[in-house]
Amino acid sequence: MKTIRTLLIAPLLVGVAACGSESGEGSGADPGRSVRTEDSVTGVRWEVQSVTVDGKRHEAPGGAYLTFDADGRSGGHDGCNHIETATSLDDGTLTVEPKRTTMIACTDDIREWVKTFYGALDGRLDVEVSGDRLRLTNPDGDRVTLTARRPAPLEGTRWEVQTLLDGETATSLPDGLEEPPHLRFAEKGNAVRGDLGCNSFSGTARVETGEDGRDGEGRIDFGPLTTTEMACTGPGGEVEKSLRKVLDDHTVRYGIQDHTLRVVAGDGTGFTAVPPSGEQR
Repeated sequence: MKTIRTLLIAPLLVGVAACGSESGEGSGADPGRSVRTEDSVTGVRWEVQSVTVDGKRHEAPGGAYLTFDADGRSGGHDGCNHIETATSLDDGTLTVEPKRTTMIACTDDIREWVKTFYGALDGRLDVEVSGDRLRLTNPDGDRVTLTARRPAPLEGTRWEVQTLLDGETATSLPDGLEEPPHLRFAEKGNAVRGDLGCNSFSGTARVETGEDGRDGEGRIDFGPLTTTEMACTGPGGEVEKSLRKVLDDHTVRYGIQDHTLRVVAGDGTGFTAVPPSGEQR
């Protein structure tokens, strides 16, 4: 397992990957663009679609996204590591300061993508918003293209487990799982079902939202789980044991931020989960 304990300062990567296909987007900013207000950019999860450098388009890996907060604390994920950075938005220009990232080892192809991505996402960038699409263009004409993803509700969404939590430590899922564990809360009634990493399960789950009545935070009372009876060993068994400790007949706190569901039991154990790429509900 790979363990994330803290955010470390990482040097800005400025190399550019040489691979990619020709893009019809062009390399410069659109002269007639219409820049909307700061509210159009902040508070939205922007999924990275591609980076265009010297006319070549580089597709983003799954899971890459950015969020920009009005208070200047922004971040996201580059497809391998989490990102934190300071930003400011003024008169159609976004300024991105040097980034901090977690330090998970990435595959060679992802490392090349990260170099390209960070090389384009640096300094002063022209902002263009059109519908659900955001384009950030640097003075060299390199462009990051992103698409807005609307918040997912707790109920009705397939939540795929991303990390396991133990106090302040988040641990990635072990290699060797056939598919990520997941859970889905019924849109009507107090029911939940899913997969624990080895066995599938169903049970009751009574959701109480926070004081504002939204899905953003609250409490979930899980009843005992009914599961299939496969013998579980290896990575699947490890994950299942951890998840059952959190879910089985326990009351937990939950919160949804930046499209990530965080579930934590009273002893500090828990997990984070996200909707699969492309699924809103």
